[in-house]
Amino acid sequence: MAITATFQIDPEKLQTVVRQIYETTSALAELTPRSEERLTELAKANTLAVVYKENEIIGWAAVEKLTKNISEIGMVYLKPEHRSPEAFNALMQLVANRRDTYLLATYDQALIRYVMSAWKAKETNLLGAILRSRGKFLTKRLNSESRQSISTRLKHSKPSYAIVERS
Repeated sequence: MAITATFQIDPEKLQTVVRQIYETTSALAELTPRSEERLTELAKANTLAVVYKENEIIGWAAVEKLTKNISEIGMVYLKPEHRSPEAFNALMQLVANRRDTYLLATYDQALIRYVMSAWKAKETNLLGAILRSRGKFLTKRLNSESRQSISTRLKHSKPSYAIVERS
């Protein structure tokens, strides 16, 4: 079964895709939720990457512009029953094809190790993330859903941050 990743979401399937991602991210403490409106904006801007196995959505990631010079990779997720090097590589290679400079914040140490190795990312800390994004990284997390999600995750793990310089 072929695994594919794309930023191009069929307009006829857009609402179904957005609804599925919204419902999953809202139900999981490991993801910072985005509203359906925000997910639709990302999809229409071709910055919502979706991974398919045949016609089934098995994962996604968002590339969200923070400033003119830096974007955040967020919501990186693969459904547990579909987690594999093939699915992960399809998603990350699609994101890597963009020439953005990236900020990545994650509780997943394997993801940090991947970007440090494959993309030559440089590790940073929360202050570095805030400074590089001119405060946008922090202000983006001020809504109650984001704060609640982050608070829950901080009880169990520590976030890691990385900057991927692209040109």
